[in-house]
Amino acid sequence: MKRYLVSQREPLDGRHVILVSGSRYTKDGITWKGLYFTPKPWEYTVYASTFKLSHGISPASSALGAGGCTDCHGSCSSFWTRPVMKEPFNGESAMPIFEPNSVLLGMSSLAVKMSGFRHEILEPLLFYGTLTLLAGLLFFAVLCGGAIEYRGANGILADPGHRLMLGILGTILLGPAIIVLFGELLPSQAMGVLEVFHEGVGIVLVGSAFWLLVSSKSEKGAFFWLGILGVAFMTVTGAILMTTDAISIRQIVFTLHDIGAVVFSTLAASVFLLTFLRARRKG
Repeated sequence: MKRYLVSQREPLDGRHVILVSGSRYTKDGITWKGLYFTPKPWEYTVYASTFKLSHGISPASSALGAGGCTDCHGSCSSFWTRPVMKEPFNGESAMPIFEPNSVLLGMSSLAVKMSGFRHEILEPLLFYGTLTLLAGLLFFAVLCGGAIEYRGANGILADPGHRLMLGILGTILLGPAIIVLFGELLPSQAMGVLEVFHEGVGIVLVGSAFWLLVSSKSEKGAFFWLGILGVAFMTVTGAILMTTDAISIRQIVFTLHDIGAVVFSTLAASVFLLTFLRARRKG
């Protein structure tokens, strides 16, 4: 490199030729030292406008995300696996080194797989499952509501396990279900408010579950303990999501949280319907 600069008649008297590569530099091509200034996460080096991510301009219809979350998170998407340059040259061959985009963004292979599972399977399941649940409850209420004379409702309110299941169902419906159903229609600000509201409802549910556990003197059946298990699981995963920004951990825990939402909403809805069906038979 020095010979090249001399051939270009670059004055080098009293000057040192330094090669900068990322966050390192060398004076002799052998010994490397760290720079005094640390590059920002999106920069390759502080000495040039070299960004890790490209800034290509495309129509909005061609942008990632225009086709939904699976544009990036789908199993067929190359977003996480596409190579991104780690170093422009390395070693004697001075060849570039590439790494998967997931490594650059701090995503583990498990997080990538669980993210794909969540967006390809869990979210559609929540979407169609919520629609089916709401339609089923409405259909049942219209056809059978008058015949049971609200004895099913009284049974739910009397049993702590049933009340806990209704609380779980309400918490899931007042948040994730609305986001899944109307996510493409609601502005981002409304989504943020809804998320905070869901967190508040979840905190109320945790307090209610603890109060039922401590104060209820009636016999606690299997549904009650399953409800306590569900509240504990959703509380732990929800608390992690509220307190961590680590992208890899969030993708894994988000998937577990959604799995819990599917499992325990199905269980809660089943308890709700079974209670009314039993009341109808008794009538």
